Amino acid sequence: MSCPTTATLAAAASDELPLARRGELELHVVGCARCAARLTEQELMAVALADADLAEPALSTAARRRLGDRVLVAANQDTPTAAPRRRAPAPRAAQVGFGILAAAAVAGWLAVGSRRSRPLAPALAQAPIAAGAAAVDRIDRPRPDAMAPPVVAAVNASSAARYTRRSVGGRDQLTIEDGTVAIDARGGRLEVVVGGAVTTVADARVEVSARGGRVSRVAVFAGSVELAAPGGPVVIAAGDLWTAPPAPTAPAVGVARAPAPTAAEWFRRGWLALRAGRHAEAIAAFDRADAPSVAEDAAYWAAIACQRAGDHAAARARLTRFVTAFPASPRRAEALASLAAPAPP
Repeated sequence: MSCPTTATLAAAASDELPLARRGELELHVVGCARCAARLTEQELMAVALADADLAEPALSTAARRRLGDRVLVAANQDTPTAAPRRRAPAPRAAQVGFGILAAAAVAGWLAVGSRRSRPLAPALAQAPIAAGAAAVDRIDRPRPDAMAPPVVAAVNASSAARYTRRSVGGRDQLTIEDGTVAIDARGGRLEVVVGGAVTTVADARVEVSARGGRVSRVAVFAGSVELAAPGGPVVIAAGDLWTAPPAPTAPAVGVARAPAPTAAEWFRRGWLALRAGRHAEAIAAFDRADAPSVAEDAAYWAAIACQRAGDHAAARARLTRFVTAFPASPRRAEALASLAAPAPP
């Protein structure tokens, strides 16, 4: 599961989270130090609220037992989770004081339990809490980013994507062979390798598409990324989309042949030649217009071209073939009239 919200952690701290979700959360915090610390913080807060009004305890017995175990382990741990800044004694003292504070608070709450009774005993609560508060007041707090564990970039790939993810020299590296992969590295860092080119995605949310060992598209939704493009580095800001230029094609060998004219094109050429008085050219073009869509008109106008050229015998032969081949043609009557007319001398 992804890192839970603060509201979910608060519900878990007060045992208001359903049992199934509580189990998922417990499995998650085992491998997520950040969420484990957040859950402990919520449980300590619930303890503090319960101390203020013991008539309505915020934690159940099971929750108090879990919290007690976690805080006592944290109080006895010798190795700090983050290096302190220059004033080293203060953070160490603060850690010890906070451990005393947390352990004392939990011990007091465990001792009180769910009874509707008196506040914590002064000897148990006041002296350790005062010492812990004094240590906390003296702390020179490190920056939040110094305490937080490193953020692991989230990767969500399409079903057809082919990629591998591994650690190389301590660096998180993702190699994309083909497909689209969404990457959320806000607060983290991830090296993206496509076809040998390495692009570092740091504190950004992007979507990378690869085709044939080349980056084909990059969309940036948050932050920015410097893409290792073939023509040189390209900076892509949030809201921008980069697409790869088309791959270069091999130069054509020899002279490319023009496509052969279609039947419609031959009819067009014949018609233009007939109007221009180039009868022989028109007849040759009409004879090539043999597609069913233009064959009927081409046969008729080829006969007319023969008439206009003075070749009446050829015209009669063509008109005879026309009325036989196209008995339902709207030009059949004209063709028959031409055949019935006496031949010119």
